[in-house]
Amino acid sequence: MIEQFIKITNGGRKMDWRDSALLERQDRAGYTVLEALTPAALPSSPSSSRPGAYICVDGKTYWPGSEDQPGTVNARELQPFVQSGQFQASLIDAQSRAQIVAFQTWIGVGDSQVLVSLTDGRIYSIDHGECFGNLPDPAGTLTVVVTDIPGVNPDVGRESVYVLPALDRIEAVTHETLLSAVAQVPSGDAWKSPTDRRLAIGRWLAERQAAMRGVMQSWMH
Repeated sequence: MIEQFIKITNGGRKMDWRDSALLERQDRAGYTVLEALTPAALPSSPSSSRPGAYICVDGKTYWPGSEDQPGTVNARELQPFVQSGQFQASLIDAQSRAQIVAFQTWIGVGDSQVLVSLTDGRIYSIDHGECFGNLPDPAGTLTVVVTDIPGVNPDVGRESVYVLPALDRIEAVTHETLLSAVAQVPSGDAWKSPTDRRLAIGRWLAERQAAMRGVMQSWMH
């Protein structure tokens, strides 16, 4: 039973999520530090941590961990735009809505938030600071995460024509890609990211990936 949960097949291969050497090889390459030059003239995010945005040495604007998306607004601040007619709820892009529901369900977000593009209605997932706090082994039951968007019917994006392609994208992520993703978290005590924890995140995501089709099909109509 232990092997069933630690060595998980993906694309015909097995990833042993106990093997610390998997990450150690990637850690030796190090990571690039982006120096923040000056605060950006953007309002603070409505997330619980109230982060600010900064212009970095590469000339781009970043929130902590995320590149700024111009022309978007946090859904928690969308209501005034809907009431004033500046944004029509019917503009919401159903495909990206389904993709974000699937993604946030997969990673098990707690404080779920999305950005909404005021020009084309596309949805973006943001602020994933409340992810991966609890990593049960095995991963346990998944719950569909549908982030509220003011004025938008929660059923938008539930059609199979939108959900199935979103599932295909998640299922196409290889375990090697998951390993590379968790390797991007800087190592060291300050980041609270020892090798075993990052491998546990990869294992947890791989197990949830295998259960995604069933839970999303139960939400789909």
